Amino acid sequence: MKNSSRIFYYDLLNITASFCVVAMHCNGIVHYYSDSMAWKQALMVEVLAYWAVPIFFMISGATLMNYRSKYSTYVFIKKRVLKTLIPFCIWSMIACFYKCITGVIDIGSLSVNEFLSMFLTSEFENIYWFFLPLFAVYMCIPVLTCLIEKSEKYLWYMFGAGIITISILPFLCKVFSVEFNSALSFPLTGGYIIFVIEGYLLSKVEFSKRTRLVIYVLGIIGILARYGGTLYLSQRYNEINRIFWGYLNWPSVALATAVFVFFKYNNWDSLKRNEKMYNVIVQIASASFGIYLTHIFVLHMLSDFCGINTNVWQWRTIGVLIVYVVSLLIVKVLQRIPIIKIIIP
Repeated sequence: MKNSSRIFYYDLLNITASFCVVAMHCNGIVHYYSDSMAWKQALMVEVLAYWAVPIFFMISGATLMNYRSKYSTYVFIKKRVLKTLIPFCIWSMIACFYKCITGVIDIGSLSVNEFLSMFLTSEFENIYWFFLPLFAVYMCIPVLTCLIEKSEKYLWYMFGAGIITISILPFLCKVFSVEFNSALSFPLTGGYIIFVIEGYLLSKVEFSKRTRLVIYVLGIIGILARYGGTLYLSQRYNEINRIFWGYLNWPSVALATAVFVFFKYNNWDSLKRNEKMYNVIVQIASASFGIYLTHIFVLHMLSDFCGINTNVWQWRTIGVLIVYVVSLLIVKVLQRIPIIKIIIP
């Protein structure tokens, strides 16, 4: 049975973004420069998959900024705690336990302060860094929703000011070797809140074909600039150059915007009309958060215990699919267990 209130392209974005996250985490060699074909291939994977993290924040904005029409702020906070805070705490402890039994961490040698510091900085599992800015974003949303009730033009102003002072000016300063004063950054869109605002606006506003074409062109320019710029500068200095890197940098913003708009306006009717395919997609989308939580353990087990060489191209292609599918199966099984499903909402 189809849920008429469900927005289909959000599910497709969730699935594709979670797959791209797995691809990036199976692509670790991109962070170790070498003038080799393997590194150039890894850089391409990194560039093409990079939109995934901004998209998750954008989906949060698109789905949560209208929460006041459904429930109170108290219920909103309660839902966020159950869906994200509790899983973060429990899975961080699972990661800590895993690293203890594999000898990566000697928990007996840690003081209470060191333990808490590692917990709060996601050192037990680095990929869980995403939770901390997510919590900050959630705290901002009740305030942002008040602006919606006044006028969306305030959100457009915040987004525009953020793009200029957070995405464009810092990049230009790096290019021209000028020291950027971070005090110039628009404080109301500091961090990843800019993507939350953008996700809401993109979901509500209708764009003409000409505007969409401009957005797609900018997204392609972002891809070419990041890949070509990184490749050229890294080869020139014989080390990774990160001028074009960063989720808040303009190439990332341009690409994520293009992807979101593409999924919104693409015709998915053939998938929606096929009820079996529709239900499969909904089921996979409901596992995206769980895949994020669990895939890193699948990845470690395959690479550490099975002796798989993670530097070969097969790992960055077939290996990504294997990690994703195994994680998906694990999540769907765990979601059927009454107590365990609390930590994989």
